[in-house]
Amino acid sequence: MRTMIVDEGRTDVLAWKCATQDFEFGTRLNVHESQMAVFFRDGQLIEVLGPGMHVLETRNFPFLRFFTKLRFGRYFHAEVYFVNLSVQMSLPWGTRERVNVMLEVEPGKAMPLDVGASGTMNVQPDPDQVKEMLVWLVGTGEELTAESLRDKFNSMLNTKIKTFLGRVLQLQHMNAFTLDQHLNDISQALFGVLEPEFRKYGVWLREFYVDAFALPEDNPAFQDARRLAEGRYIQHGKLDLEYELKLKQAEKEAQLARLEGEKTLVEADVAARANVTTAQGEAVRRSLEGITSVQEHQFATLDRMVDAGAAGGAGGAAGGGSGGDGSGLGDMTGFFGDVMKMGIGLEMMRNMGDVMKDAMNGAGQAGANMAQAASMSGNAGAGMSGAGAPGAGMPGQGMANPYAGQNPYAGQNLYAPGTGQPAAGAPQAGVPPQPMSAPQAAGTQPSGWVCSGCGRENPADTLFCGGCGTRRPEPEPAAPSAWICGGCGRENPADTLFCGGCGGRRPE
Repeated sequence: MRTMIVDEGRTDVLAWKCATQDFEFGTRLNVHESQMAVFFRDGQLIEVLGPGMHVLETRNFPFLRFFTKLRFGRYFHAEVYFVNLSVQMSLPWGTRERVNVMLEVEPGKAMPLDVGASGTMNVQPDPDQVKEMLVWLVGTGEELTAESLRDKFNSMLNTKIKTFLGRVLQLQHMNAFTLDQHLNDISQALFGVLEPEFRKYGVWLREFYVDAFALPEDNPAFQDARRLAEGRYIQHGKLDLEYELKLKQAEKEAQLARLEGEKTLVEADVAARANVTTAQGEAVRRSLEGITSVQEHQFATLDRMVDAGAAGGAGGAAGGGSGGDGSGLGDMTGFFGDVMKMGIGLEMMRNMGDVMKDAMNGAGQAGANMAQAASMSGNAGAGMSGAGAPGAGMPGQGMANPYAGQNPYAGQNLYAPGTGQPAAGAPQAGVPPQPMSAPQAAGTQPSGWVCSGCGRENPADTLFCGGCGTRRPEPEPAAPSAWICGGCGRENPADTLFCGGCGGRRPE
C-alpha cells in the first residue's frame, strides 16, 4: 500500500514546511483547493503542484527523473512547502509614532496637532508569485504566519502612512473634529499607495481600512478648541433647525399657491368648456331652424325696427284717420309688427314687404287713375255735367267706378314719381291706348329669388347670386295630384290607395 501525505496546517499560517522529507516513489500527495505544494532539492525550487491528488512517479512528473539518478532504493529526499491561499482577514496595523500636522480647529484657524492612525487589512498569497513569497519572506524558516507577515511590513506601513497623512490632511485643509467623515476616502487613497509594495513580495493586499485617528486629547489647547467647536455646532444646529422650519413653511405656502393657481385654471377651463357647449348648442339650434348668425342678427334688427315703427304707426293711425296718404298706414304698420312678432322668416318678410309696397302704391295712385278716367269720359260724351261734380255721372266719393274693369292702366302709376309728367307707356291726350300683353295686362311680373347665403334679391332669370355667387336653389317638386275613382266617380286625396266612397283600389 502506497503512502498518502496530507498536510493541512493552521488557518493563520500562510506557508509551512512539510514534516516528511523522504518520499517513496508512488506516494500519493493530496493538495487541497486552498493550497499549493512546492518541491525543493538542494535549496532550489523544482516543481509547484496545484490542488488535487498527485502520484509521485517519474512518468507523471519528469522532475523525479533527477532523483532516480541519485536514489538508493525506493526513496528520494526532497523538501516540500505548503502555501495557504486563503485570505487572512482583519490583520491589525497602526502607526508607532504620531505625525505632526497643521489641522483646522475652526474656519480659518489651524493649529499643529500630533495625529496617529490605526486600522485593519486583508492579505492573501498571490498564486502567481508563490516562488517570490517563499524565497523572500519564508527563506529557510519553518513557517510564515499572518502576524509575522505584518511585522515584516510594519516599517514600510509606518513610513508610507505617516508621509501620506502629513501631506494629504494638510493639503486638503481638513478639520480636526471632522476627520471621521473622510475615513473611506483616506482608506482608498492609502490602498493605492500600499498595494504595489505588498505585490513586490508575492502578497496580495486585498483591502486596507483606516478605522480611527488618534488625536492629542491631553493637549489643553486642543481641549479648548474642542469646547468652542461643540458650542458653535450647537448654535449652528439651532440656526439650521430654524432655517429648515422656515424652508418648510415657504414650501408649504408655495404649494398652496400652486394649488390655488391650478384651481383657477380648472375653473377657467370649465367656463371655457361651458361657453363652447353653449355655442355648439346655439349652432345646432340655428341649423335646425335653417338660419345663419347673420340672419339672426337681421331678425333682431328688424324686431327693434318693428317695435319703433309700431309705436310711431299707432300715433300716425290716430292722427291720419282715413285721409288719402295716411289712410290705413298705422294699421298696416301694426300688422307688419305683428307679423314680425310671429317669427316669420326673412324671405317671407321681404315678399310681404313687396306686396304691401304695391298695395300702398296702388292706394296712392287711385286718385290719379280716377282723375284720368274722368278726363277721358268728359272728352267722349256731351251729356255729362261739370267735371268732378257729384251726381253728374263722374265717379266720386261713395260711388262705384263705371270704368272699373275697362281701364287697362288700373293699378298703375301713370306719372313718373316726383315729376308730375306721364311715365313711359302712359296714355297721352289724343292718342288711343295701345293693346297690352297678357302678363302686362294681368299686372304681374316674373318673380325673382332671394339668396340664402347673403340675402340678396336676384332677378328670376339668374342661376347664381350676384352678391356671393351662391347657386339658385332648385324648386320644390309639385305635390301629387288627387285621383278620381272609376267606380263611383269620387275624388280622393293623393296619398290614399282605396276609394273613400266605394272602397275601389286606386288605378296604377
